[in-house]
Order: sequence, then C-alpha cells, then structure tokens
Amino acid sequence: MDADSFAEWECDYLKLDGCFMLPTDGHIGYPEMERALNATGRPIMYSCEWPAYLYYDQNDVNYTEISKSCNLWRNFHDIAVSWQSLLDIINFFDKWQDKLIPAAGPGGWHDPDMLSIGIKPGLTVEQAKVQMSIWSIWSAPLIMSNDLRSIDSEFKDILQNRDVIAID
Repeated sequence: MDADSFAEWECDYLKLDGCFMLPTDGHIGYPEMERALNATGRPIMYSCEWPAYLYYDQNDVNYTEISKSCNLWRNFHDIAVSWQSLLDIINFFDKWQDKLIPAAGPGGWHDPDMLSIGIKPGLTVEQAKVQMSIWSIWSAPLIMSNDLRSIDSEFKDILQNRDVIAID
C-alpha cells in the first residue's frame, strides 16, 4: 500500500498506526506519509498515532511538529468498551490539559479514540452520554465503532443528538 493507492481508491480518511514502531521514529515515518499523501493531490484527512507512543510523558511530545504532518492524532491507549477505559482517557486529558489544549485547533485535533457507544455489552446509557459529551467538548472526531444495524434506540439517540454534535 502507498499514498497513491489510497488516492486512487478515493479515500477521504487515513489512520496510520505505529505498530511496532520505536517511539523515537515518529518524526520520520509520519511526516514521510504526509508528504506522500499531499503529493497525490487528493485531500485525505490524515490521522496518526505519533503521540500515543509517547503517552507516558507528554513533555516529550512536540505537538507543533505533529500538527505540521497530521490532521489529528491519537494521544493515549486504545479505548476498550468499559467505563474504566473511558475514565482512564478522561483522566489522561485532565492531567495533561495545559499541554493539550493549546495544541488543538483548526486543522489539527486530538483523537481520544472511537466512540464505544452502543456496543454490546458495553457502556450504560448514562456512561454513553458522558462519552459523547466529553468527546464533543474536546472537539474530538466522532468516529463510531458500533454496528448500526443493531444499535438500540437510546444509543442511536445519543449519537444523533444535534445539540451535542454542534458543540464539536
């Protein structure tokens, strides 16, 4: 796979993980893919995991450098479908908010991971409301990971709440 293939397939969004990447190599691979994507001439939203591999110390993360290459970036562990996992992400963002808040803005956003709303078994309705609200306040991407063919109506209502989405 290469950037030209993604452009040929008319992809609008690419998330590039860093599986087995050394944390010190993010400054090489992610900008290289950004240059390749831009060279295709097709606008592709580019999501990277660069800071997620440096999560243990956000002082090592240069968000100015990351935002030059990536449109959005994962900061922390993958979310699991549990209240504890959701709280871990919220606590991470709370702990590092002074560094994270200035780094996000037009063209560059933090990605706390996908919405786990409506996955069975999973979050309660009240917990799902918390996730949807917090992700919207953070201007995070609202990427769903559920099966829309079988989602319960109360979770569908949360995901379609226009007032909350308008915050994002």
